[in-house]
Amino acid sequence: MKRKTNVLLLLSILALSGCDSAATSISPESDNTNLIVCSDDNKQGKYKGQNNKIVLDLSIESDKSAKYTGHGERAFVTTVCSREADAEEREFWALYVDNKFAQKGAGALETNDSMLIEWKLEKY
Repeated sequence: MKRKTNVLLLLSILALSGCDSAATSISPESDNTNLIVCSDDNKQGKYKGQNNKIVLDLSIESDKSAKYTGHGERAFVTTVCSREADAEEREFWALYVDNKFAQKGAGALETNDSMLIEWKLEKY
């Protein structure tokens, strides 16, 4: 019953946040579809990794609003959860893997099923 309540709460939050309303739980143990789950203010997005997928490719599959510039290892994500980073405000989308700042860029980092991928809007 508690799990059902949590799922309903999560779906309600997603509907209000403007993210894909079909998004599901973001825990790495989940076997649900891999759509991004956005925070209420659209300053954070999370989804599960998938074996042998590059973060950039998975980001585009998981978040239909995702945008980037550049190619391959030099790709730079500019929009997540329908929220574009504002250069005038010195914002950027930071990539985290399993709650740690990623040591590789989105175009170079290969994921696996146990990873939790997070994008956080930060300032420099």
